[in-house]
Amino acid sequence: MVNVDVEKTANFDHQAQQIKRLLKVEGLQTYVTSDTLLADEFSNTTEEGIKKTAVITIIFIFIVLVLVFRSLIIPLVSLLNVGITMIISLSLVMNLAKYFNFPISDFTQVFLVIILFGIGTDYNILLYDKFKEELANSNQYQAINVVKASAGRTILYSGLSVFIGFAALSFAKFSFYRSAVSCSVGVLVLLAVLLTLNYFFMAVLGRKLFWPSHNFKVQQSSQVWRFLSQRGLKQPLIYIVIFRVIAGITIVNAPQQLNFNSADEVPNSNPIKKGYLIAQRDFSKGKISPTTINIKLNHPLNNQQDLAAIDQITNAVKKNSGVKSVMSVTQPTGRPLNQLYVKIN
Repeated sequence: MVNVDVEKTANFDHQAQQIKRLLKVEGLQTYVTSDTLLADEFSNTTEEGIKKTAVITIIFIFIVLVLVFRSLIIPLVSLLNVGITMIISLSLVMNLAKYFNFPISDFTQVFLVIILFGIGTDYNILLYDKFKEELANSNQYQAINVVKASAGRTILYSGLSVFIGFAALSFAKFSFYRSAVSCSVGVLVLLAVLLTLNYFFMAVLGRKLFWPSHNFKVQQSSQVWRFLSQRGLKQPLIYIVIFRVIAGITIVNAPQQLNFNSADEVPNSNPIKKGYLIAQRDFSKGKISPTTINIKLNHPLNNQQDLAAIDQITNAVKKNSGVKSVMSVTQPTGRPLNQLYVKIN
């Protein structure tokens, strides 16, 4: 293994490619890897995952809405509304991050896709189901007024509750959780879009929204849900015990070990990941991709008291499980320097 010191710039990936070309030797397989390159590949892998998630989500939602409403128009209108929300929300969040240091992460876009398409579809189903019910006995304008007063109000209150929940994550100390605050921005935009554009399409298209279906009769409630709700009201303790047992089994069998190594998310077939794995055969993960702890103070640390404090921190970090070695100014090789210590006999 050969270590190459490269100045970290905006063209870091380009520099890595140049090194890779220079290392091409006939009959010898070489790899170029580093923690920065792995982080970049992790971002690329996340971006590809976002695209797949969005495509799968759109297809799934389209199929569900077609089955629910027997219509080809409503799924398109619903996806259009949520798509507009997604574009506006992402633009707002990125501008807030750029100009006001708004918390974001590699998963911000994933959070927005899942939350907006998830609750956006639920809210659309509630709105259009109520609209269809009212069209059975009134015109589209009268139906819209009823939808506003009932389903619209319910969606507004529900959306505000979701907004408060995500906004509360701004108090989280862990930056990954705090980055989910972006969903609160998305929820506000979603409410504004759904409670305006949906009424526009209802007024303009009316009954054509449900094409090719022409059945506006009120559907009877599901016998399954009626049975479960009645049993739940009559025998609540039994169902509470059942769900607590199911939840307990799920919690016990769920993986409890947290992993913050982003390299694990990069496919093993990736050349950068291959080099990383090969290096691990003889060196620890921390040797290839070390974690750096920075101490920032308003005065120099080159004095006896501060060096002693750094040494104490070094020894404290060493005691943590999963830490193989710690290098610092007082222990540059991972071991104490005898010259820095006073021995008392």
